[in-house]
Amino acid sequence: MGIFDFFKKQPATPQSKVPVTPVYDGKHGDRWSALLGWQRFDDDPTMVRSAVEEILQEGELKVDLGDKKIIVLDYPDFEWIMLVDGTKMASAFPWVRTDLQLPCTSRSIKEWAHVQGIEAQVEASGKNTFGLLYFATDYMQNKQRYQNEPDLKIALSGLIYGATAPTLPAGFAPNYAGYMPHPEQGIYSVIDFVGEVRAVRSVSVPQFGIQGYVVRLNLINGNVEEGQDAHFFLIDAYVDHASLQVPSVNVGDRLSGAMWLAGKIVD
Repeated sequence: MGIFDFFKKQPATPQSKVPVTPVYDGKHGDRWSALLGWQRFDDDPTMVRSAVEEILQEGELKVDLGDKKIIVLDYPDFEWIMLVDGTKMASAFPWVRTDLQLPCTSRSIKEWAHVQGIEAQVEASGKNTFGLLYFATDYMQNKQRYQNEPDLKIALSGLIYGATAPTLPAGFAPNYAGYMPHPEQGIYSVIDFVGEVRAVRSVSVPQFGIQGYVVRLNLINGNVEEGQDAHFFLIDAYVDHASLQVPSVNVGDRLSGAMWLAGKIVD
C-alpha cells in the first residue's frame, strides 16, 4: 500500500456480534491426563501419541472444509477429536458425550491465535443466570455461528481432574452446590466445584486402560419457589477411578474437585 493509498477508503471489516479477543496460550495435555489417568500418563507419556495414532487409524472424517478437516473417533461415552490444518495435525482432545442441553448466551470469545484461530473458549451466561467459560470443541467448523449467534444450545460436559468428598466451611448449607474458576487453571476453562451426584454409570475403554465413571452432577441448586428446577445446573463429567478419592460413587453423594468444561453446539 502506497502512502496516499492509506487515505483511501478501505473495505470495512465485518464486525462479529460476539466480541472476539485473540489469546496466545492454550493446550490439551491435561485433558488427556484426566482421561487416561494421571499416574498412567506419568508412567507412560507415549499414551497420548498412541491415542492420536488410534484417531488417525480408526477415526472417521466428520468435517471437510478443504484445507481444514475434523477426524473423530467415536466411543460410546467419548469423542476423541483431531483437527487437521493443511497437511498436519493442529490439535487433538477428548470430549465426554452428553445428552444434556444448556441454553447459553455468549458474551465473548477467546480465540487461540497460536493455532491460527481454529480453537477458542467461549465466555457465556447459562440460562441467563450463571457465568461460565468453556472450550468450544466445534469452533473450527462453527466459527461464524459462535461469532454471530449469541444464543445457542450447548452440549456441555466435563473432565474431572480429581474429586473427593467435600469439607464445607462453617455456615454453609449441607446441600450447598457451586463452582468458581480454578485459581491457576481458570483461564483454561477449569473450575473448582462442589456438587451432588444425580446419576452415575461405569465406563471404560479397555484397550487404553481407561476405567472410571461418568457422573451427572448438580452444580447449582435452583429456587423452586421462583419456578426454577431444583437441580438448576446439571452436567455430565468423567472421572478416572484413580482420580477419585472416595471408595465409591452413588446417587446422592457429594463430590468436590476440579473440572475442565467443554461443549459444542446442539443443532
